[in-house]
Amino acid sequence: MLKQELAELRAAVADRDSRLAQALTDGAALSEQLAALRVDLQASRERETQWLAERAFVQRAQADGVAAAQERYEGLSKQLLQETAQQRQAAQAELARMASQQKFADKREAALQTRLEQLETDLVESRAQREQAAGEVSALRYVNASMRAQIDEIMRAVPTPKAPPVPGLARGHKRPTTASKAAGEDRKSTKRTRP
Repeated sequence: MLKQELAELRAAVADRDSRLAQALTDGAALSEQLAALRVDLQASRERETQWLAERAFVQRAQADGVAAAQERYEGLSKQLLQETAQQRQAAQAELARMASQQKFADKREAALQTRLEQLETDLVESRAQREQAAGEVSALRYVNASMRAQIDEIMRAVPTPKAPPVPGLARGHKRPTTASKAAGEDRKSTKRTRP
């Protein structure tokens, strides 16, 4: 009985020793795995630290880039606003100058139009005066021609008497008579009135 129990006890101890050895083996393997996991964890932590540093660097670079872009944008916006304001002022000045020139041109055109109308009126009056003067000249010519014709008829109707020779005068020299004097004066007056 005791032998059997001893055998069972020995079997139990052997089984326990076997399980203990297996446990030790498993513990050693687990220790190795734990060490490997700790190494991996350390490497992961180092990689995490490096990644965090790189991310912080990238974030700082992005922030710097955004700040630089914002500053550049604000500078360009200010410059564009200034240039736009200057262009607007230049355009307004040019428009004012052109409006002033347009007003001057309108006044000049109105003055020239008034002058042209005055010249046209003067031209019409001058033509009317010239036509009137031409009519008066024609009338005077007609009157002169009529008077000349009448005088010629009167001169042809009046006979010229022959004067007797006067003693003491040389032969060939006749003393002008009163009728011949009157005829000469009428011819002179006709010449003076001829146009």
